[in-house]
Amino acid sequence: MSISDRPYKTILKRNVNRLQDADARETNIIASCVMAEVIRTTFGPQGMDKMIIDPVNEIIITNDGATVVKNFDVRHPMAKLIDMLVRAQDDEAGDGTKTVVIYLGELLRKALNLMDAGLAPSFIISGYRKAAVHASELLKEYIIEVDPSDEPLLRQIARTAMVGKTVGAVEHFTTLAIKAINQISEIENGKIRVNLKKIAILAKQGGSLLESQLIDGMAIDKEVSREDMPKKVQDAKIAIVGPSIESKKTKLDSKISIRNPVLMRQFKVQERQIIRDTIDKFLKVGANVLLSRRDFNEEAQMYLSLNNILAAQFVRGWDLEKIADAVGGTLITDFNDVKPEYLGFAEVVEEVKIGRDKIIFIKGCKDPKALCIFIRGGTEHIIYEAERRMNDALCVLRDVLEDRKILAGGGALEIELAQKIKIWANNFSGKEQLAIKAFAEAFEVIPRTLIENAGLDPIDILTNLREIHAIKPNGKYFGFNALSKEIGDMRELGIYDAYRVKFHAVNAADEIARQILNIDDVIHAKPAEYETPEEEEEI
Repeated sequence: MSISDRPYKTILKRNVNRLQDADARETNIIASCVMAEVIRTTFGPQGMDKMIIDPVNEIIITNDGATVVKNFDVRHPMAKLIDMLVRAQDDEAGDGTKTVVIYLGELLRKALNLMDAGLAPSFIISGYRKAAVHASELLKEYIIEVDPSDEPLLRQIARTAMVGKTVGAVEHFTTLAIKAINQISEIENGKIRVNLKKIAILAKQGGSLLESQLIDGMAIDKEVSREDMPKKVQDAKIAIVGPSIESKKTKLDSKISIRNPVLMRQFKVQERQIIRDTIDKFLKVGANVLLSRRDFNEEAQMYLSLNNILAAQFVRGWDLEKIADAVGGTLITDFNDVKPEYLGFAEVVEEVKIGRDKIIFIKGCKDPKALCIFIRGGTEHIIYEAERRMNDALCVLRDVLEDRKILAGGGALEIELAQKIKIWANNFSGKEQLAIKAFAEAFEVIPRTLIENAGLDPIDILTNLREIHAIKPNGKYFGFNALSKEIGDMRELGIYDAYRVKFHAVNAADEIARQILNIDDVIHAKPAEYETPEEEEEI
């Protein structure tokens, strides 16, 4: 018996589970395919929602791919790997999280079929890599160039990202997204750059989705620090403050012992004067609104109120950054360096009560470099989904404006890629050709899923699509409209996908699929606290 044939348990600790070779691959593939099947039913405008109940019995109803995967309470290691895949897709493209998981599941399902037929994983891995590289090159042939000033086209692109997801008000949300993107986009070296960190999204329950608005400034989920402070300030001069307004504290852990009541009173007066002197510096430069990252003590709040200053404390750091960009102000970190040019300006700063909450609105900023989209909705579920879909639309618009590239949607691209790669696979022989053709066939999972979720039989429709793509001059643009349940030219129907979304989804799914196929050993070890000390283990 060779060393490799001897039982592995002779070197592993007790209670350690191990899967090898075909068992390891099959377990990983099945786990990934199960997660992909869960996501598949949410795909497209006719996709269904998922109800997620968290550990504290809070209910989330969503069809957002990233949210479903994040809350998928599965202990299998593939769940973590897919979660990483989804996060990477979300970070890179901002959309396409469902697409990448569905791609991955189908690639692995095809690979499992090939392995069951006797094909070694090494041939599948090699074929998949070559097919993915070729697919990335083919994508460039189907690019539709975008004119950034073509607002009707941008509306179609944003609408595609939201349709079937946002509960109504798609046109209204499309308008808000385009206005926000146009306001914060900048030109760098002749190219458009969009920093989505400049757009805040604040959602509050109450009202309808149609009451959602784009604020030419900012809205923060805070209220004024003291009830007798002004609730509204016109022609606001805004000071944005980092440190807390209080008397200075020594860095040493020291104590002062005062036995004389007069000295104690003088000490309190001096401490109060330090706080007032600090606030006077803001009054001197004309500030009438003060927003602070830290807190105000009681003396500071009282003095601010006496001077009719609208003040809010504990404003989050990233909110302060956006406020500074919106109002044209500078974050003040040193009270000895308070200048008029550090102040920001807005037509009005106002505290508004919305339901049980109070919101501070900063409106009427001149040429704001940051904005806020304020979303309303009847229920927590509606506003949560609306917020997610607004974020999807913003990300897709950013991708399109920066790349100036889109692709035909509705599964048109996938049908075309499947046919082209199948033909290209004939340049190879033997087992590698089988892997490349399997990769090509996996693309058809996208149109098939759209058709199935629309309640139709995909066999006839996919056959018609393949025929159109093969014989029509512009057949490559034909896909499936899940809303009308008909085949059509995606350009005429205005159904598009961002190039960046598809490019990253194809390559990310391929990389993870090959990584999973390359695993031949899975070892489950118990946490350290449950391990038996080595000296107590039986030999």
